[in-house]
Amino acid sequence: MAQDEFEEVAGLGILSGDAIRTHDSAKVRPSKERDGVVVSVSCVFCGRENEVTVEWAELIIISQGAAPPNWQYDAEHGMFRPYLGCPSCKKPIAAGLTPDECSRLVRAGIAARSLNMQVANQIAAQVQQGQQAQQQTQGLARR
Repeated sequence: MAQDEFEEVAGLGILSGDAIRTHDSAKVRPSKERDGVVVSVSCVFCGRENEVTVEWAELIIISQGAAPPNWQYDAEHGMFRPYLGCPSCKKPIAAGLTPDECSRLVRAGIAARSLNMQVANQIAAQVQQGQQAQQQTQGLARR
């Protein structure tokens, strides 16, 4: 491995920056109301700690690879982000979740009995049906 490739891997290139620091510092815990999880992340612009409550339905939808209302897909980072601004500086909050992370959180919620498995399965089935209908509509539009 060349020296400049090593430096890039060592954190002087693609593995450095605010995104990695934000991801490493993000904390996830169950919400007090047991209606989802709370993601705590520091604002990359002003440093203020922000908490975003992600409800079980949102986690299930993201686990299926779909965006819940008021969320957007960040293709560059392969994650879904809420449309939220930092209360302090109003810049976008960098909290984001991948479908795999959401699947693990949903399984943990079911295991902790904070989330009913039947409800989770119903929501997942509705999302899948919606995705299938969208694919069929797109297929018809191409003809």
